[in-house]
Amino acid sequence: MLNDREGMEPRKKKDVRIGYLEKLARSNLYELGLLASLGELQHDAVLAGDTPRILKLCAEHLKRLMDFQVISFFMVRDDDSEFALAEVDPENEESRIKQEIEEQIENGGFAWAVNQNRPVVVKSNGYGKSLILHVLGTKSRVRGMFAGVLKREDGEINESSLYPLSIILQNTSYALEGAALDKMISDQNKNLEEIVRERTKTLEEQTCELKQEIAFRRLAEESLVVAKEEAERAARVKSDFIAKISHEFRTPLNAILGYCEIIQFETKKLNLPSINEDLRSIEVSGRHLLGLFNDILDYSKMQAGVIDVNIENFKVMSLVEDAMSTIRPLARKNRNTISVTQQGFVNTMFSDPGRVRQVLLNLLGNACKFTEDGTISIKVASETLDRAEWLTFTITDTGIGISQEMIPQLFKEFTQSENSLSQKYGGSGLGLAISRRLCQILGGDILVKSELGKGSVFTVRLPADASDTGSLPVEQAERTGPSSATDESSLIREPELAELPPLESHEPEKVDAGFSSKEKTKTILVVEDDATNRGALCRILKREGWNVIEAVDGGAAMNILETDQPGLILLDLVLPEVDGFEFLSQLGQNGHGHDIPIIVLTAKELSTEERQLLREKVDCVFQKGNYSRNDLIEKIRSLSPLHGPA
Repeated sequence: MLNDREGMEPRKKKDVRIGYLEKLARSNLYELGLLASLGELQHDAVLAGDTPRILKLCAEHLKRLMDFQVISFFMVRDDDSEFALAEVDPENEESRIKQEIEEQIENGGFAWAVNQNRPVVVKSNGYGKSLILHVLGTKSRVRGMFAGVLKREDGEINESSLYPLSIILQNTSYALEGAALDKMISDQNKNLEEIVRERTKTLEEQTCELKQEIAFRRLAEESLVVAKEEAERAARVKSDFIAKISHEFRTPLNAILGYCEIIQFETKKLNLPSINEDLRSIEVSGRHLLGLFNDILDYSKMQAGVIDVNIENFKVMSLVEDAMSTIRPLARKNRNTISVTQQGFVNTMFSDPGRVRQVLLNLLGNACKFTEDGTISIKVASETLDRAEWLTFTITDTGIGISQEMIPQLFKEFTQSENSLSQKYGGSGLGLAISRRLCQILGGDILVKSELGKGSVFTVRLPADASDTGSLPVEQAERTGPSSATDESSLIREPELAELPPLESHEPEKVDAGFSSKEKTKTILVVEDDATNRGALCRILKREGWNVIEAVDGGAAMNILETDQPGLILLDLVLPEVDGFEFLSQLGQNGHGHDIPIIVLTAKELSTEERQLLREKVDCVFQKGNYSRNDLIEKIRSLSPLHGPA
């Protein structure tokens, strides 16, 4: 019996141990089941960002793990980082658990539990039972605190249950973190979507506005183009009108000036100085009017962008001396001395000699007009800059000078240095503006220095080769080279030169002097449709001793050439029936007058193409009203001696 009892004892202990292990295994399996269930249930709540749902699920599983009287969760608020009650079960324990936690905060138990990543069991003052505290935190932050009061008053706690409790609460902490992150991401996505919508809306509005602005700009650009074209067309129409009407102005003016010279010749022979002086005043006024008209015509051409330049080689000092010979009578009128100097080697220019001469005459004329009992000088110099040769014409006077305030206005159209000067000296106020624009067209400019009461210095800078500047339009900058024909622009008089005293007339007896009785006077053919101009011109030529044949147009002139061979032809261009250009064409085709010198006398504004054509077919071009009788006679004599053997 004793042996049997002794054998029963180990077996009983073994059964107890096995029972305990089975119970522990069942408990572990139950706890694992709780954890698995909690993870699955919290997954959807995490995705939804539902914090209250996560806490409720946690509370339900904790109740199944341990016998709690009260379960509560205190969460950290984002605004002030304080702990606030977020969930309590049962709800009627809210005030009591709050008071319990406040006491734990005061005695330091709560703070100690926050720093422990495990369950902390303390004695509840309010409940008199065990209180379990467990922080709800992750590695990055503390999200809250679990506080649970057990039902049992003996305070005994199954230590094995604390480990799964900690796992459940840690899992809940990460679920809360995940929910917060999902909510934050969701909120950010919503914000981003809202930002994207707002920006998309803004971009759409900006795109719409941009499209409207582009449309408006396109419309404005098209309007500007149309306005520019209309303005250019209006400027061209105005320029064409002035060019056409110039013929109507110059033709009667030419007749007035011609008859003035004829009558002056007669009154001088009759010794009528008072009448002669009146006629001289008429001539001066006529030439002044013509000069003003030429200024307006040039200004109109510049506005229309059709100013003509004719490029050729010419000797610089010869052109300067020619300008000086023209200006000296005006200098003498105001008792001025005038001189020219040369600095360095100055040879030739490839530019427009007529326009260069026009600029120099304008500046020299102004210097003579605004200087009395003084000195005027022009210095011509050559310099090389950036491998390009430049010529400078420096015109200095000791005249009235210009105030510093007026210098910036000096080159503006219709502007004079002082209003009072306009009344005293006259002028259109276009001369300097035109001169500067001509210099700019030729690739240069005009500079000025002046002091009121001490005189002025105008410096013209021009490239020696105007074709290198790139400033000339192709259709205007013709490389014509040296030409024997004289362009009409080189014979223009600016208004200041209109008062120059005329040269002495050639009298018939002087013309015939030096010729024997066996010599005869050759014939000049005058082709002119205007009877008044034709009559004045024929009288001048006859008084000089030449025979004259008259023709009213090119057809009549061709008929005359069938039977007569004149020594020279004076040809107008604007003629009825057969005009001057057609006459020149027929003249070359028919072989008539192949060796006859031809001088064109015209009031027409010539284009570049017309000028080029005339250079090939005629010897000289005079613009009506811009030449004197003596200019014409001297040119006739220089072209060909019209006296031959009988």
